[in-house]
Formats: sequence, C-alpha cells, structure tokens
Amino acid sequence: MGDNQEQKKVKELSEQDLENIDSFLEEFDMLDDRQPRDQEDLHNNDQHGPPNWLASTRETSPPLKALLDSPVIKHEDILQTRARAVISGESLLPPDNNNNSTTLAAVQAGSHIRRTETGAFIAERYGYLYLHENQLSVLSPLWVDADKLTLYWLLLSEQPLQVTRAMLHPWLKELNIQAELREKLIAEVLNAINSDIQSPGMVAIAHGVSPHNGEDARIEILVNLERNIGEELPDGSLDFHQVNFVTNVASDQMVAVVRPATKGVAGRDIFGQILVARDGEEKKKIVAGQNVRQETKETVDLFYATVNGALRLKDNRLSVVQILVLEAGVNYQTGNIDFVGEVCIKGPISQGFTVKASGDITITESVENGTEIISDSNIIIARGIAGNRTLVKAGGNVRAQFVYEAKVISGGDIVLGDYAYHATLLAGGAIEVRNGGSRRGGTLAGGRNCAYKEMSMSFAGTPAWISTDLLVGLTPDQAEKLDRLQLEIEKCNLHIKNLLDFFGLSRIEVAKIKAMVEAASGSSRKGLAIRAQYIGTKAKIYKTLLAGREDLLAQIGPPPEEARIKIYETAFPGVTLSIGNQKMKLSDEMTSPAFQLQEGQLVTRIANRL
Repeated sequence: MGDNQEQKKVKELSEQDLENIDSFLEEFDMLDDRQPRDQEDLHNNDQHGPPNWLASTRETSPPLKALLDSPVIKHEDILQTRARAVISGESLLPPDNNNNSTTLAAVQAGSHIRRTETGAFIAERYGYLYLHENQLSVLSPLWVDADKLTLYWLLLSEQPLQVTRAMLHPWLKELNIQAELREKLIAEVLNAINSDIQSPGMVAIAHGVSPHNGEDARIEILVNLERNIGEELPDGSLDFHQVNFVTNVASDQMVAVVRPATKGVAGRDIFGQILVARDGEEKKKIVAGQNVRQETKETVDLFYATVNGALRLKDNRLSVVQILVLEAGVNYQTGNIDFVGEVCIKGPISQGFTVKASGDITITESVENGTEIISDSNIIIARGIAGNRTLVKAGGNVRAQFVYEAKVISGGDIVLGDYAYHATLLAGGAIEVRNGGSRRGGTLAGGRNCAYKEMSMSFAGTPAWISTDLLVGLTPDQAEKLDRLQLEIEKCNLHIKNLLDFFGLSRIEVAKIKAMVEAASGSSRKGLAIRAQYIGTKAKIYKTLLAGREDLLAQIGPPPEEARIKIYETAFPGVTLSIGNQKMKLSDEMTSPAFQLQEGQLVTRIANRL
C-alpha cells in the first residue's frame, strides 16, 4: 500500500465484515495440520532453488513500511513481519524464475541501491529491501520509539548474514545518535546474526534518560472523615440507632500531614535534546482552622487538634468542631440554639424555635411548623419537614423523608426519601424525590421547585391538577473516555485492511482466503497461511475492541444536556416545566416523560432511556 493510501482514514470494518470470525481461526489452524504428503510437497517446493527475492520483497514491503512507520511496535508485530535483509556490497541478481522480464526491467534503483549494466542490483548499505512504486531501496534496521528515548535494532530476517559493526555506522551517523551505545549487546547481536542463531525481535541498543516529573503536594488526613448519616428505612426515613455522635480526635492528636511538591528532574533523549520535566503542583494548601495548631518541620506541615472534638475539612480549612448533643430535643428548656460546631438533636423541635450551627445539624425526629433550621454545612433529618412557616437552609446538602408546605434551601442537593407537597425547594445541585412506599411515595406536587443541575421523581403533580412548577438548569461535564480506545480500534482496523490487501479483498471472506492458501505452494503457501491466521487473530481483537467501545458508551450514557427533568412514572396536567428560557405546561397526562434541551428546544424523551 502506498504512503498516501496509508495516511488516509480507513473505514471501520462492519459487523458483516467480521461475521465469520468465530470460525476463522479454526479453519486456518487446520492448515498447520497438513497431511504428511502436504508437508513433503512444501519441503520439495522449497528445494527447487532460492526464493525469488523480487517477489518476496514485493510481498513483504507494505507490512515492513507499516511497521517502521508505527509509533508503537509490539512484540507480536515483530513476530508477524518478515523482510529480506541485505548487507553493503551484496549483489542481487535477476531471479532465475522471473517470468516477467518487463516487470524486472521497470524496477529502478532507489535509496542505497545501485544497478549495474548487467541488470543486477547492488546494496550499498546493510538493511531491509523495500519495493515501492517499482523503486527498490534499502531501509534502516534501526527504529526510534515515539518518545525518542530508545534506539532499537529490528531483527526481521532469519537468514545468516556477515554483518559488521561498521555497517551500522552510516545509519547511526544519519540519525546523529548522541546517547551511549550498548556496544557489548551490539556485539552479541552481530555474533548471533553471523552464526545464524538470531531470533526475530527488537533489541534496545541505546537509551536516553527519562525525565522524572516532580510529585504533587500530598495532603494526608490521619483521621477518618467519613460520616454515617444513618440507615435508610423503607419509608424513606433514617434510623440513627447505630450512629455514634461522639468526638473522634483528642487534644494534641496529630490529625494531618501536608508534604510539599517536589521539583522535576529533566531528562535527555537519544539525540541529546533536553526533555523537560514537570514540577509537582502545589495543591491548594489546607490551613489551620478553629481548634487546630499548625507546625512546620523540614518543609512538612503538621496539624494537631487543640481540643477534643470532631475533625472536619471544609474549603481547605481543617477544624476541630465541638459537638452539641441535645438528648431531649429543642424546647423551652433549651431555648434557641446558636452553636459554633455540630449539633445533634435526639428529639423533636418544638414550634417557633430556631437552631443554627456552623457545622452539620442532625435531627432524629421531625421538624414542625414555624421552626428555622440553619446550617453552614449539611442538614440531615430522620423524618419530615412540615409547616408553611418552616425554613430549612443549608450551605451543603439537605436530607429528609418528606417536605410538606415548608421552604427548603440547599447549596448542594436536596434528597427526599418519600415526597414533597406544596413545598418550595431550591437546590444549588440536584433535587431527588425517591419512592418511600407511602401513598404519596415518589411524588413532587405543588409549589415552586428549582434545581440548578437535575430533578428526578416518580410522579410530578397529581390527578387533581395541582399547579406544580419544576425549573431546572443543568451544566454537567461532558463524558470523555473514548479517545484512547478509538485509536486502538483504528490501528487494528488498518492492520487488518493491510493484510486483506494481500488477498485482494476488502472484507474477510473465509472461503476465498482458504482457497487462495490451498492453491498456493511452497513458501508462498506458508506465508499466506500465516497471514490468514494473523487476520483471524487481529479480527478477534478488533471485535473485542468494538465491544469495549460499546460498553464504555453505555456506561457513560448519552452526552450531558444543559437541562434535564426525569419523571419515571406519571406527569399530570397542571405541571409547568421550565428549562432555561423554554417552558411547557402539561394539559394531558404523560407516562414516563423526560425533558431536556436539544438545539435550544425543549424535547421529550422516555425517562428511563435518557
């Protein structure tokens, strides 16, 4: 295949192209189980005389060029690629069995080849014969990896040759290799070639120095920050029986270590060029907050608790907060609560009382009408939030069983275990209404509900046409994990296409390939059989890669949209959906609808397929 053709993007093989792969290897494995007579015929054919070097060069040139141009060479590529090696001064006489003198006459001397008046070709360098567009050249046996860190000597021929160290010199001089050569190893390879004991492979005869990137700054938190917010019950409420609201650090206990970033060490490629190393990144350092002491020893920052309490990390500020536990709830005996730290309330909060905290607020009962619960962090409520004069406001997430007529504001997500009725829900993240199994399970009905990211529920509105506003504005990250796999697919596809070109086929057709192999004889038959088997092996790999791509696409799902509302069961009339500047009011009942923006328009899909 020509250079221009190799540079073109090759159309991917289809499922139809690969339909017979399951039986392909079995078919061609049988070719290795030839009857003794077949083996004898093959041996006799090989004794008819030396192989036609011109024909074999024409056959091996495309895979040889593809190999040398590849940015990455695998061991299996070496094993499947053969080439005719020549040494400087070697004469290539016109083949005795050449039946087409016109074809031979059309061949011209290319790079490192000289032609005599008698028609013989003289190799002027050690290397591998390459025939392209009727021009015969000698290609270098040396190959440099894509990172320019290693120089390899490719051994693609099993024929004995009298190669000398001096024959490598022109190629090395042309490459201008500056790295130190592994002379002892080169001598061993030369001895193997000259003694006819070499094996196909690639030998690294020079190495550059890899750059070493610096390490990023490391933050090691020495205390478990994971929190158990309780076990979710079937009705959507939380069971706090197994939760222990106690301190987890003691005064003077080391709670964190911060190690600084390190500098990178530059490398050098085999051509002598400096390879720049990346310095480690200094992450946003944590700082000592309330009740935390910082010390520095030999560039390492150490953090210690100064009081007994609970360790918390928020906005890169490490603090030890004290925990206030109210066993009997909040009432006239406790008064309003305004606490710097975390609050756990093991009981109801009476009407009209306020609870404020800088840390998390955990409530094991319900929140009644006229109550204000305000936290700079998260709010976790085991049961419900009720009352049109009730306000729950969190800088982080809010978790509750239900919300009835109350107002809930969250800087993060609002997650309800059962339902929301006539409420005002405002979330900086997502709103999720789960189906807790009650009569109203999974319902979001009435009120004005707004989420910045996503909204999901089982039922929107009710059969009574309750006016319900759902407003969403989504900006999720776009999925991006297919590039590397796609490159592997394209490379494998091109390899198969190149192999198929030997058979004059554009797709894998077992019967035709098998017939060609059976019709051939001698070394030609053996070469075709090897290529046929390699097509089967590569095609199986190709199918696996395609399946991997489909699996990855399924995991990632469809591309994120700017807006999304998912209703898994029923959306009733009276529901108004707004995404960006697009609005839709439902006048008919809809089953399992999902709404999103597409090219600026509000479109409807099926919720469980979105």
